[in-house]
Amino acid sequence: MSSRNERRTARRGGQGRMPFSARLGILITVLVLTVAAAGALMAPGLIVDEVYCEGNVNLKKEDIITAAQLQSGKNIFLTHIGKAKRNVGRLPMVKSVNVQRVFPNRICISVEERAPVAYVPVGSDIVAIDAERIVVKTEKDDNANKIIRDYSPKFKDEIQDTTEDKDEKNSSSSEDKSENSYSDEEHNDNEEYTKSDSGEDRQENQTDTAEQEVSNDLIKIPLISGIEFSHADEGKKIKCNDEGKLDKVISICVALQSSGLLQKSTYIDVTDLANIRLIIENRLDVLLGDADNIDYRAKFMAEVINNKISAYEVAVLDYTGDDIYVRPHDDGKQRVAEQKKSSDTSSDNDEDSPSSGEEKSSDSSKQKNEDDQNTEDEGETTDTQSSNRIGNIDDDDL
Repeated sequence: MSSRNERRTARRGGQGRMPFSARLGILITVLVLTVAAAGALMAPGLIVDEVYCEGNVNLKKEDIITAAQLQSGKNIFLTHIGKAKRNVGRLPMVKSVNVQRVFPNRICISVEERAPVAYVPVGSDIVAIDAERIVVKTEKDDNANKIIRDYSPKFKDEIQDTTEDKDEKNSSSSEDKSENSYSDEEHNDNEEYTKSDSGEDRQENQTDTAEQEVSNDLIKIPLISGIEFSHADEGKKIKCNDEGKLDKVISICVALQSSGLLQKSTYIDVTDLANIRLIIENRLDVLLGDADNIDYRAKFMAEVINNKISAYEVAVLDYTGDDIYVRPHDDGKQRVAEQKKSSDTSSDNDEDSPSSGEEKSSDSSKQKNEDDQNTEDEGETTDTQSSNRIGNIDDDDL
């Protein structure tokens, strides 16, 4: 019996043992793979010589690569892809990221950025937030002051007055040209004026270009006023004292973004949600009223601004109703008030002359009434022309 069991055990052992040739083949395979792996790790063709980025708009390539801690000159198999992905994902501006090897010697970092929609003041800082209220960037000190300076409303009426004076001078010069021929001295004077005027234009253009270069580092989103924020950490949701007002701000910004007006908007005042004020390119003062039906209204407003208003016009757009009414930013009220004041002063000075006092007072009153009437007519004409001009937009175009 025992001998029979021994024979069975011997047969089982023989059946389970791997043949020598098979074991030799596996050993050779392992050796070949080891040598191949060692050769690959040392192959110059697999040394990373480029790390590039895709999808970044506001983030700089250098900042992304620095955060990823990826460097050229290492073997592509030795790069820590997972670690690089985690590092880039910690950037507040990044919504999602993917890092992959591009054989034989490149690394690609693809990012999806968060889209900032507004600048908001938090203490002495200015922070950019996206539609999810995530703080994506914080600007401090000089940068914060620059945002406030560049984005706060400023309507330079004195520049318009200077431009009007230039136009009057040019018009007078043209009239003189048509009536009589120039003498040599007058011709030289006009040449000097033209050169001086051209110099002023060049200087203004250079100033505008310099301002544009200063603003290139800033994200083109509006600065929000009229809402208080208590705390803001990059990469986290901002804390606000009035969540309902912040919701309105976000809805307005999203509507402006979808209509193509967000990057043109420079300032939004939501101090009173029933009288919201929107500034476009620091030249168009939009009286928005409330934020009801803001998606449609933003598209309609974009049609008006892009197709019905000059790219250099400074104007007030009254959008508190169903239609948009356009009037000049300087509507003449201040000018009329100054004329009234001047007339009153003139009347007081002429009271000592009994023979002509009544006549001058009558002339002053008549002139004042004419100025008031002319100003009212100009306002009515502007509103009528604006409403007729804007009313031709069809809903199908939006």
